[in-house]
Amino acid sequence: MSGYTIQASDNADSEQPDFPCPQKLAFGTQREANAVIHAIIFKYSTSMYSYHCQYCALWHLSSK
Repeated sequence: MSGYTIQASDNADSEQPDFPCPQKLAFGTQREANAVIHAIIFKYSTSMYSYHCQYCALWHLSSK
């Protein structure tokens, strides 16, 4: 599994990204996102789902 966080450049002069998800954990595929969800459900007994982001085209996790 290779989750990663989308982050703006460390350059102080750079603008924030135009999409609303720069600090969310993101996955390249739904399969990767769902694998993390299964681990979270097993450990914390909570419900979660993955969704495809219309802004960055990656997969994020949500509990809502």
